[in-house]
Amino acid sequence: MLSTAVVLLIVSCTVQKNPERETNFNADWKFIRTDIPDAEQLSFDDTSWRVLDLPHDYSIEDLPAKEGVKQIGPFSEESAGGPSTAHTVGGTAWYRKHFVLNKEDKGKVIKILFDGVYMNADFWINGIHLGNHPYGYTAFEYDLTKYLNPIGKENVLAVQVKNQGKNSRWYSGSGIYRDVKLIKTNPLHVDLWGIFVNTDAVTDDKAKVAVEIDLVNESEENKTFTLKIDFNDPDGKPIPGLTDEKELKAGSKFTYKHEFALAAYHLWSPENPELYTITVQLLQGKEIIDIVSENFGIRPPNLTQKKVFF
Repeated sequence: MLSTAVVLLIVSCTVQKNPERETNFNADWKFIRTDIPDAEQLSFDDTSWRVLDLPHDYSIEDLPAKEGVKQIGPFSEESAGGPSTAHTVGGTAWYRKHFVLNKEDKGKVIKILFDGVYMNADFWINGIHLGNHPYGYTAFEYDLTKYLNPIGKENVLAVQVKNQGKNSRWYSGSGIYRDVKLIKTNPLHVDLWGIFVNTDAVTDDKAKVAVEIDLVNESEENKTFTLKIDFNDPDGKPIPGLTDEKELKAGSKFTYKHEFALAAYHLWSPENPELYTITVQLLQGKEIIDIVSENFGIRPPNLTQKKVFF
Protein backbone atom coordinates (compact mmCIF):
# COMPACT_ATOMS: atom_id res chain seq x y z
CA MET A 1 0.00 0.00 0.00
CA LEU A 2 1.31 3.48 -0.84
CA SER A 3 2.37 5.60 2.13
CA THR A 4 0.68 8.67 0.67
CA ALA A 5 -1.62 8.96 -2.26
CA VAL A 6 -4.55 10.80 -3.59
CA VAL A 7 -7.65 8.68 -3.26
CA LEU A 8 -10.47 8.77 -5.73
CA LEU A 9 -13.87 7.70 -4.53
CA ILE A 10 -16.28 6.19 -6.99
CA VAL A 11 -19.80 7.29 -6.13
CA SER A 12 -22.94 6.20 -7.92
CA CYS A 13 -24.89 9.02 -9.60
CA THR A 14 -28.20 8.38 -7.92
CA VAL A 15 -28.99 8.87 -4.26
CA GLN A 16 -32.47 7.43 -3.98
CA LYS A 17 -32.17 3.97 -2.38
CA ASN A 18 -35.06 4.04 0.11
CA PRO A 19 -38.21 2.49 -1.44
CA GLU A 20 -40.43 4.85 0.56
CA ARG A 21 -38.64 7.79 -1.07
CA GLU A 22 -38.55 6.55 -4.65
CA THR A 23 -41.33 5.00 -6.75
CA ASN A 24 -40.62 3.39 -10.11
CA PHE A 25 -42.77 5.28 -12.61
CA ASN A 26 -42.14 3.22 -15.75
CA ALA A 27 -45.43 1.32 -16.06
CA ASP A 28 -48.58 2.10 -18.04
CA TRP A 29 -47.74 5.16 -20.11
CA LYS A 30 -49.94 6.17 -23.06
CA PHE A 31 -48.02 6.78 -26.30
CA ILE A 32 -48.62 8.01 -29.84
CA ARG A 33 -46.03 8.57 -32.56
CA THR A 34 -47.31 11.80 -34.06
CA ASP A 35 -47.87 15.40 -33.03
CA ILE A 36 -51.36 16.20 -31.75
CA PRO A 37 -52.70 19.59 -30.60
CA ASP A 38 -53.69 19.99 -26.94
CA ALA A 39 -52.28 16.60 -25.87
CA GLU A 40 -50.89 18.27 -22.74
CA GLN A 41 -54.34 19.07 -21.38
CA LEU A 42 -55.76 17.14 -18.42
CA SER A 43 -59.07 16.59 -20.24
CA PHE A 44 -57.49 15.29 -23.47
CA ASP A 45 -58.89 11.91 -24.59
CA ASP A 46 -55.98 9.44 -24.97
CA THR A 47 -58.02 6.23 -24.77
CA SER A 48 -56.99 5.22 -28.31
CA TRP A 49 -53.26 5.57 -27.62
CA ARG A 50 -50.95 2.60 -27.11
CA VAL A 51 -50.12 1.54 -23.55
CA LEU A 52 -46.47 0.71 -22.90
CA ASP A 53 -43.82 0.51 -20.20
CA LEU A 54 -40.65 2.55 -20.14
CA PRO A 55 -37.83 2.67 -21.10
CA HIS A 56 -39.03 3.09 -24.69
CA ASP A 57 -37.40 3.94 -28.03
CA TYR A 58 -39.71 4.72 -30.91
CA SER A 59 -36.97 5.12 -33.53
CA ILE A 60 -36.31 1.36 -33.51
CA GLU A 61 -39.96 0.44 -34.13
CA ASP A 62 -41.02 -0.72 -37.57
CA LEU A 63 -42.37 2.05 -39.81
CA PRO A 64 -45.71 1.74 -41.60
CA ALA A 65 -45.49 1.16 -45.35
CA LYS A 66 -45.26 4.36 -47.40
CA GLU A 67 -45.82 4.36 -51.14
CA GLY A 68 -42.79 5.43 -53.16
CA VAL A 69 -40.41 5.34 -50.15
CA LYS A 70 -37.86 2.59 -49.60
CA GLN A 71 -38.24 1.30 -46.04
CA ILE A 72 -37.22 -1.86 -44.22
CA GLY A 73 -38.40 -2.22 -40.63
CA PRO A 74 -37.35 1.00 -38.80
CA PHE A 75 -34.97 2.07 -41.58
CA SER A 76 -36.00 4.61 -44.21
CA GLU A 77 -34.41 6.50 -47.07
CA GLU A 78 -36.21 9.58 -45.69
CA SER A 79 -34.10 9.53 -42.52
CA ALA A 80 -32.90 13.09 -41.84
CA GLY A 81 -29.77 11.80 -40.12
CA GLY A 82 -28.85 9.29 -42.80
CA PRO A 83 -26.01 6.95 -41.83
CA SER A 84 -25.18 9.08 -38.77
CA THR A 85 -28.40 7.94 -37.11
CA ALA A 86 -28.49 4.47 -38.73
CA HIS A 87 -31.11 5.61 -41.29
CA THR A 88 -33.81 5.64 -38.60
CA VAL A 89 -36.55 8.25 -38.33
CA GLY A 90 -37.15 10.46 -35.31
CA GLY A 91 -40.07 12.86 -35.45
CA THR A 92 -42.44 14.10 -32.74
CA ALA A 93 -44.24 11.84 -30.28
CA TRP A 94 -46.30 12.16 -27.09
CA TYR A 95 -46.36 10.27 -23.79
CA ARG A 96 -49.04 10.61 -21.08
CA LYS A 97 -49.09 9.11 -17.58
CA HIS A 98 -52.23 9.01 -15.40
CA PHE A 99 -51.69 8.67 -11.64
CA VAL A 100 -53.38 9.26 -8.29
CA LEU A 101 -51.67 10.07 -5.01
CA ASN A 102 -52.76 8.29 -1.83
CA LYS A 103 -53.33 9.55 1.69
CA GLU A 104 -49.75 8.68 2.75
CA ASP A 105 -48.51 11.32 0.27
CA LYS A 106 -50.29 14.22 2.00
CA GLY A 107 -47.86 16.97 2.98
CA LYS A 108 -44.95 15.49 0.99
CA VAL A 109 -42.84 17.13 -1.68
CA ILE A 110 -43.48 15.30 -4.97
CA LYS A 111 -40.92 15.47 -7.76
CA ILE A 112 -40.46 13.63 -11.04
CA LEU A 113 -36.99 12.43 -12.08
CA PHE A 114 -36.20 11.55 -15.70
CA ASP A 115 -32.93 9.70 -16.24
CA GLY A 116 -32.92 10.57 -19.96
CA VAL A 117 -35.26 11.72 -22.76
CA TYR A 118 -34.08 12.02 -26.36
CA MET A 119 -34.58 14.87 -27.08
CA ASN A 120 -35.80 18.49 -26.96
CA ALA A 121 -38.72 17.51 -24.72
CA ASP A 122 -41.45 19.59 -23.09
CA PHE A 123 -43.26 18.57 -19.90
CA TRP A 124 -46.69 19.37 -18.44
CA ILE A 125 -48.53 18.35 -15.28
CA ASN A 126 -52.32 18.78 -15.40
CA GLY A 127 -51.93 21.13 -18.37
CA ILE A 128 -49.32 23.34 -16.67
CA HIS A 129 -45.99 23.64 -18.49
CA LEU A 130 -43.08 22.53 -16.29
CA GLY A 131 -40.28 23.29 -18.72
CA ASN A 132 -38.19 22.20 -21.69
CA HIS A 133 -35.15 19.94 -21.58
CA PRO A 134 -33.31 20.14 -24.93
CA TYR A 135 -30.42 17.76 -24.26
CA GLY A 136 -30.97 14.04 -24.58
CA TYR A 137 -28.25 12.54 -22.40
CA THR A 138 -28.66 14.09 -18.94
CA ALA A 139 -30.95 13.38 -15.99
CA PHE A 140 -33.23 16.12 -14.64
CA GLU A 141 -36.18 16.67 -12.29
CA TYR A 142 -39.28 18.83 -11.92
CA ASP A 143 -41.17 19.72 -8.74
CA LEU A 144 -44.82 18.76 -9.18
CA THR A 145 -46.06 19.55 -5.67
CA LYS A 146 -47.98 22.80 -6.12
CA TYR A 147 -49.59 21.70 -9.40
CA LEU A 148 -51.02 18.37 -8.22
CA ASN A 149 -54.69 17.69 -7.69
CA PRO A 150 -55.97 16.80 -4.19
CA ILE A 151 -55.31 13.32 -2.80
CA GLY A 152 -57.51 10.74 -4.58
CA LYS A 153 -58.01 12.78 -7.77
CA GLU A 154 -56.34 11.94 -11.08
CA ASN A 155 -53.23 13.73 -12.34
CA VAL A 156 -51.79 13.58 -15.87
CA LEU A 157 -48.12 14.02 -16.73
CA ALA A 158 -47.64 14.77 -20.46
CA VAL A 159 -44.37 14.69 -22.40
CA GLN A 160 -43.79 15.88 -25.97
CA VAL A 161 -40.55 14.58 -27.52
CA LYS A 162 -39.08 16.15 -30.67
CA ASN A 163 -36.21 14.39 -32.44
CA GLN A 164 -35.54 16.13 -35.75
CA GLY A 165 -33.11 13.35 -36.65
CA LYS A 166 -29.98 15.15 -37.87
CA ASN A 167 -28.47 15.74 -34.45
CA SER A 168 -26.07 12.93 -33.64
CA ARG A 169 -22.99 11.12 -34.89
CA TRP A 170 -24.37 7.75 -33.78
CA TYR A 171 -27.69 6.03 -33.22
CA SER A 172 -29.42 7.96 -30.46
CA GLY A 173 -32.93 6.52 -30.38
CA SER A 174 -35.98 8.64 -29.58
CA GLY A 175 -38.29 8.96 -26.61
CA ILE A 176 -38.16 8.33 -22.86
CA TYR A 177 -35.38 5.80 -23.19
CA ARG A 178 -34.31 5.68 -19.53
CA ASP A 179 -36.09 5.16 -16.21
CA VAL A 180 -38.56 7.61 -14.66
CA LYS A 181 -38.98 7.88 -10.89
CA LEU A 182 -41.51 9.66 -8.68
CA ILE A 183 -39.66 11.07 -5.67
CA LYS A 184 -41.69 11.62 -2.48
CA THR A 185 -39.97 13.31 0.46
CA ASN A 186 -40.69 15.11 3.68
CA PRO A 187 -40.27 18.89 3.16
CA LEU A 188 -37.06 18.50 5.19
CA HIS A 189 -34.85 16.10 3.21
CA VAL A 190 -31.54 15.30 1.58
CA ASP A 191 -31.44 16.97 -1.82
CA LEU A 192 -31.37 15.01 -5.08
CA TRP A 193 -27.79 13.80 -5.68
CA GLY A 194 -27.13 15.45 -2.33
CA ILE A 195 -24.38 13.19 -0.97
CA PHE A 196 -20.81 13.85 -2.11
CA VAL A 197 -17.94 11.71 -0.83
CA ASN A 198 -14.28 12.50 -1.46
CA THR A 199 -10.89 12.00 0.17
CA ASP A 200 -7.69 14.00 0.03
CA ALA A 201 -5.20 11.76 1.86
CA VAL A 202 -4.46 8.13 2.63
CA THR A 203 -1.76 6.50 4.71
CA ASP A 204 -0.93 2.90 5.53
CA ASP A 205 -3.36 2.90 8.45
CA LYS A 206 -6.22 5.22 7.45
CA ALA A 207 -8.05 6.96 4.63
CA LYS A 208 -9.50 10.42 5.27
CA VAL A 209 -13.03 10.65 3.88
CA ALA A 210 -14.65 14.05 3.35
CA VAL A 211 -18.46 14.04 3.24
CA GLU A 212 -20.75 16.83 2.04
CA ILE A 213 -24.52 16.51 2.42
CA ASP A 214 -26.95 18.96 0.83
CA LEU A 215 -29.98 19.45 3.09
CA VAL A 216 -33.20 21.23 2.07
CA ASN A 217 -36.09 22.62 4.13
CA GLU A 218 -38.96 23.29 1.71
CA SER A 219 -41.47 23.98 4.48
CA GLU A 220 -42.61 27.38 5.76
CA GLU A 221 -41.28 26.70 9.27
CA ASN A 222 -37.81 26.47 10.80
CA LYS A 223 -36.94 22.83 11.51
CA THR A 224 -34.79 21.28 14.23
CA PHE A 225 -33.65 17.73 13.55
CA THR A 226 -31.03 15.08 14.19
CA LEU A 227 -28.55 14.28 11.43
CA LYS A 228 -27.16 10.74 11.65
CA ILE A 229 -24.34 9.47 9.43
CA ASP A 230 -23.28 5.81 9.46
CA PHE A 231 -20.95 3.63 7.41
CA ASN A 232 -20.66 -0.05 6.57
CA ASP A 233 -17.48 -1.63 5.28
CA PRO A 234 -17.47 -3.91 2.19
CA ASP A 235 -18.30 -6.91 4.41
CA GLY A 236 -21.33 -5.12 5.88
CA LYS A 237 -19.67 -4.44 9.24
CA PRO A 238 -20.84 -1.15 10.85
CA ILE A 239 -18.32 1.68 11.19
CA PRO A 240 -19.00 4.43 13.75
CA GLY A 241 -20.18 7.68 12.21
CA LEU A 242 -21.73 10.65 13.98
CA THR A 243 -24.96 12.15 15.30
CA ASP A 244 -25.48 15.92 15.24
CA GLU A 245 -28.35 18.21 16.22
CA LYS A 246 -29.11 20.84 13.58
CA GLU A 247 -31.59 23.58 12.68
CA LEU A 248 -32.53 24.64 9.17
CA LYS A 249 -34.52 27.79 8.45
CA ALA A 250 -37.72 27.73 6.39
CA GLY A 251 -37.17 27.67 2.63
CA SER A 252 -33.40 27.30 2.93
CA LYS A 253 -30.60 24.93 1.93
CA PHE A 254 -27.46 23.97 3.82
CA THR A 255 -24.41 21.84 3.02
CA TYR A 256 -23.20 19.83 6.01
CA LYS A 257 -19.47 18.99 5.87
CA HIS A 258 -17.47 16.55 7.96
CA GLU A 259 -14.31 14.45 7.66
CA PHE A 260 -13.98 10.84 8.81
CA ALA A 261 -10.97 8.56 9.13
CA LEU A 262 -11.48 4.97 7.96
CA ALA A 263 -8.89 2.65 9.49
CA ALA A 264 -7.63 -0.56 7.86
CA TYR A 265 -9.53 0.32 4.74
CA HIS A 266 -10.19 -1.82 1.65
CA LEU A 267 -9.16 -0.59 -1.78
CA TRP A 268 -11.49 -0.70 -4.76
CA SER A 269 -10.25 -2.30 -7.98
CA PRO A 270 -11.86 -3.89 -11.06
CA GLU A 271 -10.75 -7.29 -9.78
CA ASN A 272 -11.98 -6.64 -6.22
CA PRO A 273 -14.66 -3.94 -6.31
CA GLU A 274 -14.77 -3.32 -2.57
CA LEU A 275 -17.57 -0.87 -1.79
CA TYR A 276 -18.37 1.01 1.40
CA THR A 277 -21.84 2.33 2.19
CA ILE A 278 -22.69 5.69 3.72
CA THR A 279 -26.22 6.08 5.13
CA VAL A 280 -27.64 9.48 6.04
CA GLN A 281 -30.75 9.74 8.22
CA LEU A 282 -32.77 12.79 9.23
CA LEU A 283 -34.80 12.31 12.42
CA GLN A 284 -37.30 14.38 14.35
CA GLY A 285 -37.57 12.78 17.74
CA LYS A 286 -37.49 9.04 17.06
CA GLU A 287 -39.16 9.36 13.65
CA ILE A 288 -36.97 8.90 10.57
CA ILE A 289 -38.19 11.50 8.07
CA ASP A 290 -35.59 10.79 5.38
CA ILE A 291 -32.96 8.14 4.76
CA VAL A 292 -30.51 7.92 1.84
CA SER A 293 -27.66 5.48 1.19
CA GLU A 294 -24.71 5.68 -1.21
CA ASN A 295 -21.96 3.26 -2.19
CA PHE A 296 -18.39 4.42 -2.67
CA GLY A 297 -15.01 2.86 -3.23
CA ILE A 298 -11.47 3.93 -2.30
CA ARG A 299 -8.97 3.72 -5.12
CA PRO A 300 -5.52 5.34 -5.39
CA PRO A 301 -4.55 6.50 -8.89
CA ASN A 302 -2.04 4.68 -11.01
CA LEU A 303 -0.27 7.45 -12.91
CA THR A 304 2.46 6.81 -15.46
CA GLN A 305 4.32 8.93 -18.00
CA LYS A 306 3.40 7.59 -21.38
CA LYS A 307 3.19 9.17 -24.81
CA VAL A 308 -0.09 8.67 -26.58
CA PHE A 309 -0.36 9.17 -30.35
CA PHE A 310 -3.64 9.68 -32.18
